[in-house]
Amino acid sequence: MSTQDDPYVAPGQPSDPAAPPPPQPAAPSGPTAYAQPQTAYAQPQPTYAYPAPGYGGASGSGRGLAVAALVVAVLALVAAGVALVVVLLALFPGDPGPYGPYDEAITGTLAQAEAGQPYAGADLADEVARAFDTYYGPDSISGTTCPDLPSVSEGESVTCTGTVLDVPSDLEVLLTDDRGHFEVLESPS
Repeated sequence: MSTQDDPYVAPGQPSDPAAPPPPQPAAPSGPTAYAQPQTAYAQPQPTYAYPAPGYGGASGSGRGLAVAALVVAVLALVAAGVALVVVLLALFPGDPGPYGPYDEAITGTLAQAEAGQPYAGADLADEVARAFDTYYGPDSISGTTCPDLPSVSEGESVTCTGTVLDVPSDLEVLLTDDRGHFEVLESPS
């Protein structure tokens, strides 16, 4: 079989592996032979390592760090939001409405009160209504009734009733001095 008939043998190669290789042309020698420096024209090519698809490896730890950073950022935003709400509530407590005792009492002054003298319940009801209208706005209270005040003295108190912003309420009226200044603390009935 010749090398032309064997598809597995390169052209110019003997088909018999035991045969000696063909002779190579001799390199020129002597004064006419110039030594040529060997120059490599091929530049080294960068190699890229692509991570295997799936989990783990360098890309997996980077993804895990990104997720952890995102979770920390979200938690920091939530904490900042809660802190902001707490600060705003501390600075601006707002009006708690007629559903509980106030930190800030509604205040007023009894008209023509004399120290140590009794004060009529109807007049007290009018002054309480005026204090509520000043605090909440006009027509914020209706149906106010108060018992007679035994004496215009500091620490004297009575409980009135009325409908504050459409909620029936008990109104505790406490005199803060003997000149007729009072505070009203309300609680739903």
